[in-house]
Amino acid sequence: MAPRGSFRDFAPPAAGAASFLHVLCGRIAVACAPPSPANLAAWHRGGRGTTAFLGAFLEGGRRASLSAGDALFVPCGRLVAEAAEADACAHRGLFWLAGGGPG
Repeated sequence: MAPRGSFRDFAPPAAGAASFLHVLCGRIAVACAPPSPANLAAWHRGGRGTTAFLGAFLEGGRRASLSAGDALFVPCGRLVAEAAEADACAHRGLFWLAGGGPG
């Protein structure tokens, strides 16, 4: 469950796994960025010394707004952030692809 205005900051999934997010009710904005050396360096710095949104520093990022019934599959290793645009309930999980999948 995620009340309106709550968020999860950018983070890679555990062990570099692929992940999914299925919105059961409400609306969630999701931002994803590939695990490039520049993006991982920006994530490790964590925006220290600035109040700017980390997404402003990431290269090749994408954003999607998911509503009830929508599902998003995120490739292995992507940095992901979520924000509840309305009170929401979602199911999320991790999975590993045979052979590790694309980075």
